[in-house]
Amino acid sequence: MNKSITLLAIMLATLVYGQNDEQKRWIQNELQKSVDYESVQSVNEYIINQERKVNELVESGLADRFITNEKGNQGELVRVTDDGELLYYFTDNVDAAASTRTNFLHDGGGLNLNLRGTNLKVGVWDQQMALQSHFEFADDEGNSRILLQDGPAGQNGFHATHVTGTVAARGVNSNAKGMATDVKILSHNWNSDLLQVQQQANSEGLLVSNHSYGTPVENINDANVGKYISESRQWDTTTRNFIYTLPFISAGNDGGQANSQPIGPGLDKLVGNKVSKNVMVIANANDAILFPGGGGELANVSINPGSSQGPTDDGRIKPDVAGNGTGVLSSSNQNDAAYGSSSGTSMSAPNVAGTAILLQELYFDINEEFMISSTLRGLLCHTADDFGDVGPDPKSGWGLVNAKVAAETILDSEEGELSIIEEYELSNNETYSFEVFVEGGKDLRASITWIDREGDVNNGGANDDTPVLVNDLDLRVISESGEEFEPWMLNRNNLNLAAIKGDNIVDNIEIVDVNQATSGFYTIEITHKGDLFAEANQRVSIIVTGINQTMSNEDFVFEDIKVWPNPVKEKLNISLNQKLLGESVQLEVYDITGRKVINTKQVPNSSNLTLDTSVLKSGTYILKVISNNQVYSQKLLRQ
Repeated sequence: MNKSITLLAIMLATLVYGQNDEQKRWIQNELQKSVDYESVQSVNEYIINQERKVNELVESGLADRFITNEKGNQGELVRVTDDGELLYYFTDNVDAAASTRTNFLHDGGGLNLNLRGTNLKVGVWDQQMALQSHFEFADDEGNSRILLQDGPAGQNGFHATHVTGTVAARGVNSNAKGMATDVKILSHNWNSDLLQVQQQANSEGLLVSNHSYGTPVENINDANVGKYISESRQWDTTTRNFIYTLPFISAGNDGGQANSQPIGPGLDKLVGNKVSKNVMVIANANDAILFPGGGGELANVSINPGSSQGPTDDGRIKPDVAGNGTGVLSSSNQNDAAYGSSSGTSMSAPNVAGTAILLQELYFDINEEFMISSTLRGLLCHTADDFGDVGPDPKSGWGLVNAKVAAETILDSEEGELSIIEEYELSNNETYSFEVFVEGGKDLRASITWIDREGDVNNGGANDDTPVLVNDLDLRVISESGEEFEPWMLNRNNLNLAAIKGDNIVDNIEIVDVNQATSGFYTIEITHKGDLFAEANQRVSIIVTGINQTMSNEDFVFEDIKVWPNPVKEKLNISLNQKLLGESVQLEVYDITGRKVINTKQVPNSSNLTLDTSVLKSGTYILKVISNNQVYSQKLLRQ
């Protein structure tokens, strides 16, 4: 391809070979609201300058374009850091689907979803491209689902073919079946990856990309490991502008490699884009052991010791989650019917990327719109199975991906009664809050995730813990008694100890758990510190599970309030105990996202009130009665 492609070419690229026309138009219209063309141009210039620097170094004999490391793997010079250090890219080398419960999304998988990634695309960037003619990549008519993007079909490699098979193999060999068996693959080499991600995001409506490569610890100054460098920043710029594209990046295979300046013993192995805030960094887990019975409940799993550990220098939770990348059987490039087994985060990343595209397919089927990348990232983290120490950790992130629970969360959010998935625009100085009802003994989980602006490049010394977070949002869950629950965060004082709860000032994902909750209403409250960047709105992805907003049509009694449908259409009768009567009684009605939809004051002559609900659409609401400085709440069903 032309490596000097201009910004204009990126923005005017023709929509071809992507989602169906309706989906592509929808994504492109949404992108027009979010793209900052000046910062997109800065990424474009960054890539062009990087390619110029690399070519000058190679041509002058000051650097080799290709090297072989101590493990015998070949790397290619792709980037140069601001301080002149050479960054070489190396690859990060039916059990994977079972471990992440992706098989529950397939035909006969238990949820009756039959998701295949139909009409969708995944971009795969790798050392070379995939073997286009492999039997596993044929569609129903026998045509290849591999769309080569960087040169002739002969430039294929084992690693790229294996990774692509993990995402998309059809299942000709049932033991090598991929996650999304009908998805099309945009197959690239790793040169100009950032620029091409922008192109495909704009022209193809790309939702998911996979990047199973990176710079090993042994090939970079240890002071730059875990640091937010220019490479990290450029990926955040790209994801901020193309808000529907979520890159899945392998954590690396340096778990046993020494870092002379670690942030904690045995930790701190992430480099470059693996330190970015808005991407998904995937660790490698061994095969999961599930409880018998076919329900998909995790019994036990462990992290592969070769998987690179985090966190970032400022203490962010990276990797984000773990997938299964150990002993994965997939397609090989030896011939059109060849297979091979391989292990590493190179395999766990496409395991999760292929799962993610199915979740986007399900979400669109229900909502006729796609999730922005922070919602997809938040969903995968929110629903992951925690293992090891309680809470997130710098080895497996939020835990092992659980596609079954993620899909159930999407399904349960359709009516908003058992889970909530919302994308809300938080304005400067705003406090956004809403109430949910939790049955006694249930586990309430609330999370917020947002696409943060790119931070300043860290030019300090090793392990500088200055936060790179730009917009610092805060999530709190508050019980009726006033007890406040805070989000998880890593213990920066000792990262090898279990995570703690407190005021998280570094992560752009916050998760609050209320285990074995007391029955009642809980307030979900979202605020932010300081001013939002340029005082602009910040889009935030909100997910809540463990709630029960459902109710029956029968009469119900809540302490001193009784509510029942009025025989007159679109009215409710409300009966109050005499002790609740004061000079005035205020009635408020909220929808399930916490927005006030009815606000009225009445001075009753008796304990019987009538509320006009004609403005309400069908659905579940929360009624608040405020009298004598007391607040009483009850659920309402508008038929």
